[in-house]
Amino acid sequence: VAHRFLDHVHALKAELSPTCFAQPDLDLLLPHEDQKSRRTGLWTCGICGKKFKTEGYLDAHMDRKHNHTLEHAARPTCLADHCEMLRCPSWADQMRSAVSSKRQFALSCVEEQMRVRRKQCEATLIGCVADVRTDESKKLLAKLNETLCKPMQCAWRARCYAKPALSDAEREGCDPIPPGKQKGMTFGSSAMILIVLLITLVAFFIIFALCACCDDLPPTPQPRRRAANDGHARGKRRGDSADALSGAAAERSAALRNRKQAPADARTHAEHEDTHEKHRNQ
Repeated sequence: VAHRFLDHVHALKAELSPTCFAQPDLDLLLPHEDQKSRRTGLWTCGICGKKFKTEGYLDAHMDRKHNHTLEHAARPTCLADHCEMLRCPSWADQMRSAVSSKRQFALSCVEEQMRVRRKQCEATLIGCVADVRTDESKKLLAKLNETLCKPMQCAWRARCYAKPALSDAEREGCDPIPPGKQKGMTFGSSAMILIVLLITLVAFFIIFALCACCDDLPPTPQPRRRAANDGHARGKRRGDSADALSGAAAERSAALRNRKQAPADARTHAEHEDTHEKHRNQ
């Protein structure tokens, strides 16, 4: 409200009507908003000092624990009812999600409905001005109509909330991109990618350790298998042994024959010598 509405009111020195939704005195949740603070990425409740990761968790905490601090009768206006016109951060996040799906966006954004909402927006702005006849009021209505009511178009939303984000030239007339949305990656998505990488590394080291342990174990002895040609080899060895034995027996028989024949040969030689000697004497 301060950025999109009250800053223009103060700059043009215009006067708001007492019943305008942007009047701080009519804000139902202003006592809670004044007790919010954000430091080092955490939201702190100024009433009890508890810290929360997101503003949504802090809002839920205040609704449960500190609802008694709200003055319901004196502050009848809830600014959340005007989030579409003011383009609250939570509403903008939902719109970015819707625009990312063309089919879902085509079903949720109908130009005829947008035309009706623009008329309602213009009527709300006129009700916020104390006197529409003054120059300051006319300038204020023109400025607020340009920044709040005219963007209620399907084409404007499809262009300004597109993913990935458009260039600065293409984003002319759009809202500034909040921190963390410039590249289409939020803290949650970055954290999820980091967690996946860590899980992958841990799994890799576990598998590596198991493989190293398996390498240190002694090899399991394998049962000896009888070769298919063992019988043939044994038969061959038996044949070779039999041949060797036969050869040795043959050599012994030949030696015996030679020993038996040697005396006979000697006698025959002696008889020849005697015969030769007789002839020579004759």
